[in-house]
Amino acid sequence: MKIFIAFLSYLLGSLPAGFVIAKFVYKQDIRTLGSGNIGATNLLRNFGKAAGGLTFVFDYFKGILAVFIGKKLLGDSGATIALMFVVLGHIFSIFLKFRGGKGIATSFGALCVADFKMAMILITIFIILVALTRKVSLGSVVVATLAPFLSFYYHGISSFSFAVLFIAVLIDFRHRANIKRLIRGEEKELF
Repeated sequence: MKIFIAFLSYLLGSLPAGFVIAKFVYKQDIRTLGSGNIGATNLLRNFGKAAGGLTFVFDYFKGILAVFIGKKLLGDSGATIALMFVVLGHIFSIFLKFRGGKGIATSFGALCVADFKMAMILITIFIILVALTRKVSLGSVVVATLAPFLSFYYHGISSFSFAVLFIAVLIDFRHRANIKRLIRGEEKELF
């Protein structure tokens, strides 16, 4: 059952909404535009609010669906497996030669099912940071870095907390170019 949950979650995570929307609606490869990322922020910057919003919603709900299924099939253990593998799928999509997005929207959706309180704390911090700085990457890096601390606080030393830590490290790694630009003061604002 664990292998099934991991496989299904990885496949769900691998579905590249941003790539599909850009390719079939706008007839362009989003990987060649802007930051080259397939996530909501890059679609928003290149194609507008509808494209960015739709990408975010799809990526968010695949995280929800994966963890919901994992939890139904195997309780908290299934939720933890699904959380990890849906984000892995999003970041390393089998449909895009193991390249993908940065994992924020999918992680948020997954966390909403796995631990709603944690998700709400993190999204509140994210919204405040983005509203104050207009830098999505700053909000993303800060909440990814804070998530393991929150998880260890609420869940102690557990498989869930280590899964959150693993995802946080992956997300920060995917944002390494953004982090360098933030340090140099060169990171683009959202609007």
